[in-house]
Amino acid sequence: MKFLEDPFLIIGYMLLGLMLSFELQASPITAEEIKQHVANEPFNFEQMKQDSEAYKTLLFRERERILQFVPIDKYPTPTERRRYYVLHALDVSMTIWALNNRDSIREGNIFLSDNPSNRALITNKLLVIPFYQNMNQAQVVTMNYIVGGVILHNAYVIARYD
Repeated sequence: MKFLEDPFLIIGYMLLGLMLSFELQASPITAEEIKQHVANEPFNFEQMKQDSEAYKTLLFRERERILQFVPIDKYPTPTERRRYYVLHALDVSMTIWALNNRDSIREGNIFLSDNPSNRALITNKLLVIPFYQNMNQAQVVTMNYIVGGVILHNAYVIARYD
């Protein structure tokens, strides 16, 4: 039984069994009990709205950009900015994984060698990401599509040499 040799699977099975045992012991809550509980809760919807707005303005506000050299007419939205960082992180992580796990794959970036170190890949990405500060909304969206295409190409290359 090879699956019992993996400690993560054993722990997972134990947690699954524990969860199921709690599920069997707990009495189910009816829809009426849930409605009654919600009706009895003292929600302050005005305070919730104020907290939500304060959180948005604090976390996702446009900050002074240190490396901004050009005027920007329309800034990207928080979702577009988040997507920009997530896509770049996914790109570099897929590249690192592919170069470390596939012998026949090489780096396609002309600024890097065919098999760069992980440090070189991450440094290259950290040097590219600040260019975001000089991009308007349309440019960030375009870059998100381009990096998305690069990620799809990475997946194709990894699957091709699998």
